[in-house]
Amino acid sequence: MLLGSTMDSLRAASVLKNLRTLHIRIQQHSKNAIYLAEKFEGLRLRTVYPGLPSHPSHAILKSMLNHEYGYGGMFTVDVGNLDKANELMEMMQNKNLGYVAVSLGFYKTLFSAPGSSISSEIPEEEQKKWA
Repeated sequence: MLLGSTMDSLRAASVLKNLRTLHIRIQQHSKNAIYLAEKFEGLRLRTVYPGLPSHPSHAILKSMLNHEYGYGGMFTVDVGNLDKANELMEMMQNKNLGYVAVSLGFYKTLFSAPGSSISSEIPEEEQKKWA
């Protein structure tokens, strides 16, 4: 804390140790995301994930990415309203699929309803323009 961006030795050793398997974890991270995104889209939920052919930038990203590592691990599912979102996240958490969180700074699977957390300071009229 006193030295700015310098890590303590325990954190530095942990980062170094975990870098050896980062490529494997990123590959699985992307596989999990495309699997879930396809399932949600199959349920006719509005799903935003660049790995889906329905994504407007899918072809561009596909031409640029390293196919071994996929399209990343984050996606959005629009279930219609906050109550349904909270119900889905709670059900998924109860089935040990991940955790409800207000931020995405953790190494396990997290769910968030940004309209009620991250974007909560933005007026509703402005948020509706994004939908």
